[in-house]
Amino acid sequence: MSQISVTSIDTPDFEQLFDYGFSIFPLPRGEKAPASHWRKYQNERASLDEVTAWDDANLNVAVVTGAISNIVVLDVDSADGQTLLDGFDLPPTPTVVTAKGRHYYFRRPATALRNAVRVEGVGLDVRADGGYVVGAGSQHPDGTIYRWEISPDDVPFSDLPDAVVSVLTKTPSHFAIANPAGGGEFVEAGVFSTFLNREVQEALTELRAHDVEGDRNNTLFRLAARVANHVAALGLDWTPIAHEFRSVALAIGLAVGEADAALASAWKTGSATPTKWIEVAREWVFVAGRDQFWSPRSNQWLKPAAFSSHFADTMPFDKATPAKFLTKGGLIEKVMDLRFEPSQPSGIFEKNGAPFYNSYTVPEIEPTEGDPAPLSEFLEYLVPEAAEREHLVKMIACSPIISLR
Repeated sequence: MSQISVTSIDTPDFEQLFDYGFSIFPLPRGEKAPASHWRKYQNERASLDEVTAWDDANLNVAVVTGAISNIVVLDVDSADGQTLLDGFDLPPTPTVVTAKGRHYYFRRPATALRNAVRVEGVGLDVRADGGYVVGAGSQHPDGTIYRWEISPDDVPFSDLPDAVVSVLTKTPSHFAIANPAGGGEFVEAGVFSTFLNREVQEALTELRAHDVEGDRNNTLFRLAARVANHVAALGLDWTPIAHEFRSVALAIGLAVGEADAALASAWKTGSATPTKWIEVAREWVFVAGRDQFWSPRSNQWLKPAAFSSHFADTMPFDKATPAKFLTKGGLIEKVMDLRFEPSQPSGIFEKNGAPFYNSYTVPEIEPTEGDPAPLSEFLEYLVPEAAEREHLVKMIACSPIISLR
């Protein structure tokens, strides 16, 4: 691929990226991990007002990959990864220079692709449905600015060559929910993302320091099992994280068989005892407008003191209360209040820029064949006004408690 001069952009142009058709969302400046929920941007694009507000702030930008943006990004971060890509003689396509390599933006192919790490065993990752990449104008944690090498204004998005698609669909790569954990990358885990990524990186750092023969296997098992506790509690895929442990284990001298056996045992042990406080935090929501914790599953409400008392034995601390540990640490979903909104998605949604929990649930009513005329005629008799009658019908249809017999 011919080299084109790098476009100099020191901050993201949110509106321009939005105009390219991308679904985007903000990241803290100098960081790669979201500070808040981002999954909704996989299904809907931000409003122009949101994009304009982000443009006026000092932020990084994330570009959601996959169907909503109609792109797939090849993320190369090593010489061997670049060599692999160069062998495909890629067509010119929008490209961003990153801190370690490049992001190649391609039009999303008809063939389904998943996020993958270390394709063909080299430094080449794939960002497809369910993933995102840090966009041009953003600042890497080391200070490097992501810059367009080839802008969408220079060339259109090329189709991903069939030869590349073939490799990506046949390679037994390690797949993650969003992005892989290795090399300081990000594992998407909602409000637990920062916590989990820190735990993974700290464990890998400790493992790298244990190069004493005879102790490495036990250390690998101990550290991996500790992380596996969290991964199991979060219901995440263990494979990509195990891959990172395996890479470090091999680098410090463990044999392949030893490493694989230790990691299999670590997952068996860790998944059997999921981290209790994470399970608690996933079940409950903090409703700020009422200063109470609420369980959507059981519809139980607890004041902070009662919550702390009830779950005191599950939390990993001595001084802070469970309520403060979860809310101050950002380790529990927080909403302003509950709202009954049949037109909104279930769970947490945003209204006027604030998060709310949708208390509406889809009624478990099986449709049956029958004649609706008697009901329609009765409603016409009760409510002659058509607009009012339509409103009543919608209320009946959406209500989870009304049962017509």
